[in-house]
Amino acid sequence: MERTFFREFKNKIIYNVDYSNIKSEQEFLAVLDITNAFRVENIENKEHKSQLMFINIQNSFIIGKSFERLKEAGNKAKPYLKKQAVLGISGTKQVFLNLYNKIIGGEMRAFSTEEEALEWLILD
Repeated sequence: MERTFFREFKNKIIYNVDYSNIKSEQEFLAVLDITNAFRVENIENKEHKSQLMFINIQNSFIIGKSFERLKEAGNKAKPYLKKQAVLGISGTKQVFLNLYNKIIGGEMRAFSTEEEALEWLILD
């Protein structure tokens, strides 16, 4: 399963990261390593600014070192991101999202459907 990729939505390019259905810290960290390498190779090294980013964390758990590593990745990605939308946030994950946004100064927004998230991303 491809976890990080670009896709087109209504003539806009969206940077996608899929953390869905991850149940262990080890698996989450492995996927995070893959997504970090993709970001460096395809965004940072090419100096792509103003990326629109869609993140899917449905049915996943952020535990242990995962949150700390996500903060690090978020700080590195921040200069390249214009907007971030996330799917799969509810309950305690909303607390983590609020904390994440506060720590990195981000504006990641949670949505209940993929369609809503993508529509919001492409609004100027």
